[in-house]
Amino acid sequence: MTATAAFFFCLCLAFPPAAEAGLYTASDQVVLLSEQNVGSVLVNSSVAMVVEFYASWCGHCMVFSPTYKKLARDTQEWKPAVNIAAIDCAAEDNKQICRDYEITGYPTIK
Repeated sequence: MTATAAFFFCLCLAFPPAAEAGLYTASDQVVLLSEQNVGSVLVNSSVAMVVEFYASWCGHCMVFSPTYKKLARDTQEWKPAVNIAAIDCAAEDNKQICRDYEITGYPTIK
């Protein structure tokens, strides 16, 4: 591998595309919360929610994410009574939401 190719490879690992920046995707059976949907999904819902507040750069969150994904898969039969959700507090658009919920450490489950 050339020095230039190695540089770009490392750059891609350090800065993944925005759609892949979080620890979860829709295929993980985790409801992805954001500034756009937190009101309708969390606040105005009759469904019980288990929410992980995480930071995509957090090592503890990275280690915990496979366990949380397994929880989401294992509780699929509980829908629509219970949903498993997550919000990336490292995303600039979500920082105010995490402050509103008084998140002071990662991961936090509420």
